Amino acid sequence: MNELIVMAFQCDATRVISYMLEDERSEFTYDHVTRRTFTQDTSTEATGKCNEYHGGGQHGPQDVFATITWWNVGKVAELCNKLNAIVEEDGKTVLDNTLVLFGGAMHGSNHACEQLPTVLLGSGGGTFATDQHVMLDKRWLRDLHHTVMTNMFGMSGPAVDGFGAVRPNVPRLSISEILAAT
Repeated sequence: MNELIVMAFQCDATRVISYMLEDERSEFTYDHVTRRTFTQDTSTEATGKCNEYHGGGQHGPQDVFATITWWNVGKVAELCNKLNAIVEEDGKTVLDNTLVLFGGAMHGSNHACEQLPTVLLGSGGGTFATDQHVMLDKRWLRDLHHTVMTNMFGMSGPAVDGFGAVRPNVPRLSISEILAAT
């Protein structure tokens, strides 16, 4: 799938791709992935293979959940490295001109929806700041999507203003911390 995505971008057949590696509720078995043991700072290969994602990974041993997540992150890294290797006419790489929003719908077995891991890769043609870690406490995920729609794609109107969960007295706001300096 990574090769097809790279080819589509390289040929300029599209500039928008939705790519789901895992749906967090699947019974997909990761028996091709060797389990890892994780510490605070690193991980090492262990013995055995991973079982299915939801019951075995999310609700099973956390090293299985972490191993599957580690494997998925590796696939996204491979994709980004391939996009970064292609230089476009403007002298930037395809990754420079792309925004990859990579996130998960689970935070381990604790179901902590306010701690969903989300990563932005690429700068969307210079729209987004890079090489930073931003902790967004008490921010709605809809604000991230709103920021991408309005700042990268220039979208506006009722469809954008009505996107995401309605929260009384909590307006949709752009997340200025992730935007490149203008």
